[in-house]
Amino acid sequence: IRRPPRSTPSNSSAASDVYKRQGYMYITVTAHNFLPFLDSILVFNEGAYISLENYDIKELKGNNDNIINPDEEIEIKFTLKNCSENTLHNIKAFLETKNPSVLLIDSTVDCGDLISGESLKIEKGLKFKTPAYKGNKKEPLSLFLRLESEGINLPEYPLSLYSLSPELSLVNIKIDDRLMKNSNNWIDPGDIGEVILTIKNTGLINAKNTLISLIPDEPDILNSFPEPDIFIKNLPEDSTFTGSLLFYVNPECSAPYFTKATLKINIENEYSIKKEINISIGNTGFFDDMENGTENWIHKGIKDNWHITQKRKHSGKYSWYCGNESTMKYEKSSNSYLESTEIIVEPNSVLSFWHWYEVATYGVNGIYVEINDGNGWMVLDFIGSGGALNNLPIGNEWIEDNYDLSDFQPGKKIKIRFRFYSDNNPPAEGFYIDDVTVKSKNTLNFTDYKELKEIRIPENNIIFQNYPNPFNEHTRIKFFISYNKNIDGKYFEKEPEKVNIYIYNVLGQLVKILVSEKKGSGFYYADWNGTDSSGNKVASGIYIYMVQIKNFVKFKKMLLIK
Repeated sequence: IRRPPRSTPSNSSAASDVYKRQGYMYITVTAHNFLPFLDSILVFNEGAYISLENYDIKELKGNNDNIINPDEEIEIKFTLKNCSENTLHNIKAFLETKNPSVLLIDSTVDCGDLISGESLKIEKGLKFKTPAYKGNKKEPLSLFLRLESEGINLPEYPLSLYSLSPELSLVNIKIDDRLMKNSNNWIDPGDIGEVILTIKNTGLINAKNTLISLIPDEPDILNSFPEPDIFIKNLPEDSTFTGSLLFYVNPECSAPYFTKATLKINIENEYSIKKEINISIGNTGFFDDMENGTENWIHKGIKDNWHITQKRKHSGKYSWYCGNESTMKYEKSSNSYLESTEIIVEPNSVLSFWHWYEVATYGVNGIYVEINDGNGWMVLDFIGSGGALNNLPIGNEWIEDNYDLSDFQPGKKIKIRFRFYSDNNPPAEGFYIDDVTVKSKNTLNFTDYKELKEIRIPENNIIFQNYPNPFNEHTRIKFFISYNKNIDGKYFEKEPEKVNIYIYNVLGQLVKILVSEKKGSGFYYADWNGTDSSGNKVASGIYIYMVQIKNFVKFKKMLLIK
């Protein structure tokens, strides 16, 4: 390219001799201390040539947001200009694609004749349908417009169109019993549990009308509350939402027990995302932020200086420190350990903890991270120094380490310990340990409840419609006995109340007493196999079941078909 002189004005031009082959030529203009300019021009042979001046898209079938989304019908209208010296006749336009998932509905249009230098807006649109959602937040449609005049091919024009989708990712999740009066940081049989989650829209458009629900794998163990599911009317791109879903644990469940549930996320009733989570019942896993004393730990060994301190901490006010509080140095020739109480492993567990340390680079000084499953202590890691360097300290600010424990079977009992070892060389400040956690991988760090809306647990008893209904041989009647609530907003079980479930025929005659016993707060169910009090099969027809919980009475109909 011939470059203009340096004194040339900013609106000057440059010329280039290029090989005249039809297609795009990409141009880069650079100058010292200036941003580069990038553009492209269309190169074509002399003769017939039509340019695509502009095109517009219209959403024919979809969510009417004027953005191309998955599984929508789109129309394209365009304007052509005849850049040739002569009139072009019998012009046709063809919409084509290299994406096999794009459905071309109306892909050809006759454009007629076009006089030299004139433009023509094509009123008849070309139509296509975008692919269904496949997990791609920006799917290229690979569309292009092909033109011809009297059967002679003219330049093709690629159309830079994409199908855009919201994309929700799970940022934080925690299983919590904070609503219970006897909250103890784990889920017990009979508890109302809470799945607290934060989701983020990492897609390129807003996520509208999102519904999140919790589906337990074992309804006999866990029951999700019928209301409320999480409904998010609009979640803009790159924004987050925090909410919670409630579940109830059968009080007859034997702890420890490990079950699963599925978080189902539906966006606009079009995109469905599922995430399986582990829910542990009973005092499983482990968490200690060192704010409640030493009861979760023992410490022993040679020159044992492990103690709770306020000198340094990752969170709260306290951490464990192995060193002398007055000198702020560890002891020479130390071999002492900080050992946890027994821990019941959850599915796919991870050990994580935060530590701060300063040790000498020479010799061997540091902590061994160890685990014992009943078969002796195993070393997971060594953090510290080892070598023959000069007398210089090394260390780090607070940092988190994580160790995968998924090889240990759920329910396995383990202990962890941090064993500090030092040699006979001059010491440094030593090690601090804080915020130790052994939890399932699906339980991420989550402590901020500020964004959570008020949780409303049903205040009254609930009787559900039997399922299935109609039924052939077996149906289930489900009911909920409400909880008491104290002035602090915490829930606790009522004293057991008498529950009766009666089955009647349409004549009002008693067929069977299905349940007659006392039950406390929570979800329950009773099964009926279509027999009377003598065990005889009853006839097809409509039956009425009455559920009585103390002074509360509710009737519902069911249909037996044979």
